[in-house]
Amino acid sequence: MKQHYLSTSWKFSDYKCNDLMREREAPQDRNYHIFVYNSWHKIEHICLRKCRDHYRNVYIWAQHPFKILQCYQAGNQKSYREHSGYSYIEFHCGMNGYVSGIEDIQLLDIKK
Repeated sequence: MKQHYLSTSWKFSDYKCNDLMREREAPQDRNYHIFVYNSWHKIEHICLRKCRDHYRNVYIWAQHPFKILQCYQAGNQKSYREHSGYSYIEFHCGMNGYVSGIEDIQLLDIKK
């Protein structure tokens, strides 16, 4: 899950896809890669059912939307384009009871 995480210690606008895809060694075989901008504490607690009781090996939709940065390759395959927005995210809770990955997203259309 760490390859999808963006720390809130930086401003969201400071993150750029070209840098992130190179630094994080994100998979190149996909159409796009999603980065989640939120506190790690909130992501860690997605799989928490009750006090110290974790969901294990299940998929859970987050109850609130997350700010995301979606990176996809441009036509020349050397650079990346960006799309930012808010999405509901379905996370996978691994056998250890913690988030192990992103399963699905539902992009919200927010009009300014």
